[in-house]
Amino acid sequence: MNIYNKFIEEVDKNGLAYAMKKSIKHISRKTEKIRINNIIDSFKVLMSENNIIVYWWNSLDNFGDTLNPILIKKLFKKNAYHPNKIINFRNKTVYSAIGSILQIVNYKKLEIWGSGFIDENSFLKCEPVEIHAVRGPLTRMKLKQQGFYCPEVYGDPGLLVPKFYNPKVKKTFKLGIVAHYVDKDNKIINFLKNKYKEDILFIDIQGNWREVIDNINKCEIIASSSLHGIITADAYNIPSLWIKLSDKVSGGNFKFHDYMLSVGRKQMEPFLLNREYKLIDIINSVEDYKINIDLEKLVNSCPFKDIKNN
Repeated sequence: MNIYNKFIEEVDKNGLAYAMKKSIKHISRKTEKIRINNIIDSFKVLMSENNIIVYWWNSLDNFGDTLNPILIKKLFKKNAYHPNKIINFRNKTVYSAIGSILQIVNYKKLEIWGSGFIDENSFLKCEPVEIHAVRGPLTRMKLKQQGFYCPEVYGDPGLLVPKFYNPKVKKTFKLGIVAHYVDKDNKIINFLKNKYKEDILFIDIQGNWREVIDNINKCEIIASSSLHGIITADAYNIPSLWIKLSDKVSGGNFKFHDYMLSVGRKQMEPFLLNREYKLIDIINSVEDYKINIDLEKLVNSCPFKDIKNN
């Protein structure tokens, strides 16, 4: 039973005034618990160099964004705490990593590693302490236009996931389609689901991170309107096709171009998927390519690889 139904039931049973009083007590207990947890987590960050503050977009579950604390824990043995969940007593450094988030972050001590802008009109709202790496050359160009020094070190950290997770799954589908979460209910997706039940796997980008990666690896080819569907396919050497299902994806083409340029991919325009295309048409539209990027350079540039108290 959800909160609203419980409230209505309480009103019917004991009246509005009693229901309101009970609800306020419940909210107060929840708020107090959150506040206490935030204080505890804040001291954890303060007391240990293995606990760092990392910003990622967390308004809803979305594969690329939720990878942040997982990758940081698995690869660098650090516990990542979101700045909105703690009180930054000592004004410790806030890092940004995976995501099109540079237009959002605004911290006194910001260090950037692998992040990008969401569109060509974005700008950084604060002066960073240091920029270690960015997603791609378009993001770097925008930062330089703002007068910030930005080294020519590229790479979305999502490309590093195979360094700690390599599922043993069989290729059981000819094509995997990864729709951006705004495209999940797209009519074309529903049409293809009905037409190609055996050959196409539809992968939920808001699913558990292992499940998303496992399902991508079950497919011979990936078609995605989600950037991190493409990045994950590239990370595991699975040919992919950037597709467009709607105009709903924030940022337009910018973040896709930024990433494609960082790894030397030639596809600069999305494949406009519609009901006229058959499965073979989609598969034949995928170009033969290999990504070209120095991932060790990205790893070595990581500012919290061997962190000291700050």
